[in-house]
Amino acid sequence: MKRLYSGFLVLVLGVLMSPAFANAQAENLVTSVNSRIFSILQHRHAELKANPDLISSFVEQEIIPFVDFNGMTKLTLGKHWKTATEDQRARFGQAYQQMLTRSYANTMLAFAGATISVIRSVPSSRNGYLSVETRVQPVAAEAKNAKFDLRLINNEWKAYNVSVDGVDLITNFRTNFTREISASGLEALISRLEREVA
Repeated sequence: MKRLYSGFLVLVLGVLMSPAFANAQAENLVTSVNSRIFSILQHRHAELKANPDLISSFVEQEIIPFVDFNGMTKLTLGKHWKTATEDQRARFGQAYQQMLTRSYANTMLAFAGATISVIRSVPSSRNGYLSVETRVQPVAAEAKNAKFDLRLINNEWKAYNVSVDGVDLITNFRTNFTREISASGLEALISRLEREVA
């Protein structure tokens, strides 16, 4: 009996640790989170449209827990992360998150009632990283390709980047922020972001 139990345990652990299981787990997370968001937006469309401030709260409740903002912040600052002080990193991260939350909120209602389907998942050469490629179909607009880059954090998949129709969020912001840092410095960039989200 002990031998049978041990064999079963090894089999279960093997399945749970397999790349195929990891892919399915990440794919399910991406589709379930987004489907839930699209459904809530549809049911609360009138309320959210009448009171846009509620959308930011909605983003914080439904989307933020799915996002690895620490990883996103570090990748967005790129080479400037190493030279930034702890205070600058914290302030940039907070202002950047608030800015993204507001930006996301401004486009959310267009996806009320949308559907999402997985095209494929692509494992990274780095253990615990993969990308889930999807097709998002809004109700009254053309479908969009969305790619979610995820990594495992404490056995949970978190998104640290997203690309929509080939436009990469991190690359886009990093390019613009690097240009601004080169012209005015990191402190000036952080101060500007803090003023805009205040």
